[in-house]
Amino acid sequence: MRATLSLRQYASYAAVAMAAFLVTVSSREAFAWMLPADTAWFYTVSMAMAYALGIVVNFTLQHALTFRLRHSDKSWGMFLGFVAVAAAGGAVTVAAALAFRYVLGFALLFGELAGTAAFVAGTVIASVVTYWMNARFVFAGPKNSATSRC
Repeated sequence: MRATLSLRQYASYAAVAMAAFLVTVSSREAFAWMLPADTAWFYTVSMAMAYALGIVVNFTLQHALTFRLRHSDKSWGMFLGFVAVAAAGGAVTVAAALAFRYVLGFALLFGELAGTAAFVAGTVIASVVTYWMNARFVFAGPKNSATSRC
């Protein structure tokens, strides 16, 4: 069943996602600084580490603030569903970021900021996909899905 979404809930989702996004991008920069080189491999590693941190931050805040579920409503199944959606979003992010940076010429457009710019662009694309999947599958429990029908 699909959850009924409101503009207020979407605004909350976007604000929470932005907070998690800022943590993710900042941590990607920190991880990139700690890695020994700026190659495609280490770029991918820095994105994966940042994404993992962002998943935990985003799940915790989305659960409590956006979908306003009680702490007792949290389950490992819900978290694993969120992780699965995040993994799909991560794959979209990495594929898009690599394409933007190495195929579509972000290096020429943004110079030293190409990695960051490509990561931001990839993340924005993935956010559209993950919002729909989270609302539809992860947080659409009995409380949210009782008012809607497929």
